[in-house]
Amino acid sequence: MSSLGIKHDNSSLVHLKQNHVLGWIFALMGAGLCYLPQTNIESNGPVWVAYVVGGMFALIGLGVAFYRLEVKLFLTQRRFEVIKGYWPNPNKYNGSFDQLEGLFYEKKWQSSGGKSNTKYLVWRTGLKLKELKRAITLFESKDEQQGRAYFEKRAKQLRIPTFDHTGESVVSRNWDQLDQSVSEQVQEKVFDVVSDISPPAGLEYKASSRGISYWTREPGLNAISVIGTLFGLPFFLMGIAAMLIGLDLDQALGWNIQKSGSMTAAVITGAVFTLIGGFIIKVSIGYAFTRHGFTFGSREFIHETYQYGKPSKKTSFKLSEIEDFGVRESTASRGNNNIKIGGTEVRRHNKPRKPELFIRTDKKVTTIRDMDLECAEYINNLFYQRLRKQQF
Repeated sequence: MSSLGIKHDNSSLVHLKQNHVLGWIFALMGAGLCYLPQTNIESNGPVWVAYVVGGMFALIGLGVAFYRLEVKLFLTQRRFEVIKGYWPNPNKYNGSFDQLEGLFYEKKWQSSGGKSNTKYLVWRTGLKLKELKRAITLFESKDEQQGRAYFEKRAKQLRIPTFDHTGESVVSRNWDQLDQSVSEQVQEKVFDVVSDISPPAGLEYKASSRGISYWTREPGLNAISVIGTLFGLPFFLMGIAAMLIGLDLDQALGWNIQKSGSMTAAVITGAVFTLIGGFIIKVSIGYAFTRHGFTFGSREFIHETYQYGKPSKKTSFKLSEIEDFGVRESTASRGNNNIKIGGTEVRRHNKPRKPELFIRTDKKVTTIRDMDLECAEYINNLFYQRLRKQQF
């Protein structure tokens, strides 16, 4: 994460500064590796490896340690001061808030590194100066709600234009409009007119006293459930076998097994494996019997989850509290697989096949990922269609 540390954050001054501790740690590690060949520790490897690796660590560490990035925002005077560059002669920028282009909020895919190299999203708040080509990153987080809260807090402090880059197009708003409910934004929304009694094939329509409801169909036997069950089954069976052996019940089953080691440890290990495998199997099979329900009321929107025909979760959203509602690219982490092209192995990240329907309030973000695109877009269109109809 490249968030700036907070030195001061009050009604008159916001002082943010880069933390240099990590840079000095890397530099000391590099110095230690370079000193290692001078010790009496015997090593069969070439000495130059320690010098090269240590030198790289030291250079990277010193580069981070000597880089200066400091932002001071004088709220009462409405002036800023930015220090950016390498010590001892970093660049300095200062001026009034009128010289700030705005506050940016965006999402970026980043790599976790390592063998899996999974891609995950970070939600980033940046300050754009007209003198600089790139925005200065003030804060970033893997948690969407945390990232949004920081963005809105800084926007209200600075009272400058804001730009939201998290959707398909850039949304610019005044700082005092960020908490507007969808009821206040509905005139700006673009949607397709749909029939409320003729949903797409993946949804079932039902009228009730609360309003009108739509239910997704149970997936039934599907690849996710089968693969998940097959993955959890070995853990479950190994756990059961370990507990039977640990409890000396294997003889009753006619097993002729030579035992060694602690039987108590076998029982504990078996119980852990059984719980892990059983949980994976339960979740995998449960997915095949899960339905989502969406109810449109006059003052609220309700999302319900049913599993095996029984309610498992219900969330009610007051229309006055919903700040954003829509369909977007899935924010789930991306795995990868390796493919060979002309004898060369190339790593390719897999994009999630299905998008997600999301509902955002000031306190949380709810996402529904296991829906077909047609069904998710229908719910989105109907939501804004009914909302605009209620206003007239």
